[in-house]
Amino acid sequence: PVRSPDELVLVTPGRGEARFGFSAQTLAELRRSQTAFEDVCGYTRTSLTVEIPGLPRSLNLEALSDNCDVVLGRQPFIGRMLGEQDRALDTGAPGVAVVSHEFWTRTLNRDPQVIGRVLATPRLPLTIVGVARPAAALDADEGADLIVTLGAAARLAGRPSMLVVDAIGRLRPGVSIANADSAMRALWPSV
Repeated sequence: PVRSPDELVLVTPGRGEARFGFSAQTLAELRRSQTAFEDVCGYTRTSLTVEIPGLPRSLNLEALSDNCDVVLGRQPFIGRMLGEQDRALDTGAPGVAVVSHEFWTRTLNRDPQVIGRVLATPRLPLTIVGVARPAAALDADEGADLIVTLGAAARLAGRPSMLVVDAIGRLRPGVSIANADSAMRALWPSV
């Protein structure tokens, strides 16, 4: 569940039918230079092995720019969603994660004391800071178990500058999709 989904637009670079993602650096430039959207956020999906009391398992991971939950208008079920306070992850701060409602129910037995629990991963321990509302994944076909920042995902993958992300923009009031498309093509012809 996101706020006003009709105001959200997938922003993708490409030519013809070919579509590509953005680097984290290009996403940051896009956020600074565009004018058609209230803001633009980035996300990607991957998998990760996590140690849950002695049981290693592969989990689906949704990685977001620190502003994505604000752009989307997603609210937590308990705890909090990711935000600007988690930006320090890019500089080596401890990792944080929001768990999906489904993962919280299926794997963590709806533990009301889950906030503050640490999930062990090979490269970066993740402290749970929230539980997302049901069906909060960006891709309903590939529901995420964990939601982390892009910085944490890069550190977990061991490739700090190699993430490729998709972008979502929230239209400014009064801006149509056609106007946003024209503004983005004028700024970056390949978008």
